[in-house]
Amino acid sequence: MDLRALLDSAAEGFCAIDRHGAITLCNASFLRMTAFEKNDDVLGKDLYLLIHHSRADGSPYPRSDCPVLKAAQSGIDAHEVEDVFHRADGTSFPVEYWARPLVREGRIEGAVCTFIDISERKQAEARQQVLNHELIHRVNNTLAVVQGIVSQTFREGDEPKDAVDAINARLVALGHAHEVLTRTSWESAPIADVVKSGIAACGPDNPRIQIEGPRLDVGPRSALALTMVLHELSTNAIKYGSLSNDTGRVALDWTLREGDADAAFHLRWKESGGPPVRAPVRTGFGSKIIEDYCRAQLGAETALSFAADGVEWILKAPVSSIRL
Repeated sequence: MDLRALLDSAAEGFCAIDRHGAITLCNASFLRMTAFEKNDDVLGKDLYLLIHHSRADGSPYPRSDCPVLKAAQSGIDAHEVEDVFHRADGTSFPVEYWARPLVREGRIEGAVCTFIDISERKQAEARQQVLNHELIHRVNNTLAVVQGIVSQTFREGDEPKDAVDAINARLVALGHAHEVLTRTSWESAPIADVVKSGIAACGPDNPRIQIEGPRLDVGPRSALALTMVLHELSTNAIKYGSLSNDTGRVALDWTLREGDADAAFHLRWKESGGPPVRAPVRTGFGSKIIEDYCRAQLGAETALSFAADGVEWILKAPVSSIRL
């Protein structure tokens, strides 16, 4: 097989140098990765001065430290997992390379170097690092929410079984929100999916809950907050409100209203047809979630009222905060 055809078919960059560091042979991948146009731009040139003179931060790379030259002069093999080579225009790119001495009849005559461009690997590592940091942040936030749910629920003084049931239901709602966000890698979630996760306790596609609103993607923080609030509203409606009898209904709708500075997001939960409404004598953890959670998490305005014809909860916030 022709040596030149073999070398040029290789995806890795390849070059050979003499004992002084002058390039005696290179392949097509070497030229492509270093952006030199032709062999004559490279052959006979000093490898160190051509592609390995500086580090990634721009500081000089001492010639005596160059592993490729060491292989050509002292016969020491080298494998560098991460270094940089330089292109014809002076820019650099990350590489992994191997350097091995060329030995003929017991005498070192130079070295060969093969290398690969690891730019994509570096980018993937950077993305993974960001994802790891985000995952740690999400886990810590989730644990804080779980801790709050457990501690605050038990503080209500309910019977242990009732408290455990309430905790389990709230954790299920939290899990639904996480499931919705996981579909989009925690970037955003369609509000329709968030609403469905929040009212899951009422059963899928409950005909007594009328849902209406435009398409809108909300951010992770908003998705979690809305899910938890809607879960509490649903639970209360099933126990005491419009879904506790056979005739009550819920209207759940949201709108976008253009304003001077930012579009406004309005969401309303309105019950009707249920038993007579009475304001609760005691404010429990569920009421605190309904009244305070979206306020604290999103800086939203909320209003909970116990009108005679049914409970109503209204949220108002700039769309920019809903996308958080």
